[in-house]
Amino acid sequence: MMNFKRAWSQKKYREKTTRENKKALNIVVDETVSIQLHQLSKQFDMPINQVITLMTNQFTSKSEELMRSIEEDKKNKATQFSKLL
Repeated sequence: MMNFKRAWSQKKYREKTTRENKKALNIVVDETVSIQLHQLSKQFDMPINQVITLMTNQFTSKSEELMRSIEEDKKNKATQFSKLL
């Protein structure tokens, strides 16, 4: 009977993660990173996966902003060069 209960729980878990567009990851990190993630988790009172999600979203946003700035600089330099000719 216990095997059926575990199987049913696993089926519900898989359906939930699919429905919520979640993906399970298994990663290896340095011990210091693990400690820092646990500290951030306690500090912000949220699970580690939410901390990682927030950090990833912030990093992605900042990197996209940086890339736009770099592209803008390239365009400006090309325009300045064209004006010189």
